[in-house]
Amino acid sequence: MLKKLTKKEQFLQDLKFLKELESDKIEYFSVGIETQGMEGVELIINPIVNIDQKINYYDKSYNDDLVLNSCDEIRIVSVDVGRHNTKLSFLNTIEDFRWQISYCVI
Repeated sequence: MLKKLTKKEQFLQDLKFLKELESDKIEYFSVGIETQGMEGVELIINPIVNIDQKINYYDKSYNDDLVLNSCDEIRIVSVDVGRHNTKLSFLNTIEDFRWQISYCVI
């Protein structure tokens, strides 16, 4: 029987998948951060060349539910990718992620 991945394991696996894509397909990735007391989701945008460092950071800094270890009021809620001439879009299923390279983790 296959072990069900935690949100963090799935998130990190998907970021590693992005890393394997051809560089002309994506230029940046964004991570949506939800902070208690804030109405909207904060988007943190990184160039794809930073993905290795960000994978290491997320692995060390967030728990299995993608809550920040040092502040439980902050959590990762989405990831998205694109090129400079495309707009960000948030989708609700991992199946969409495989086709659109975009999804929500909550």
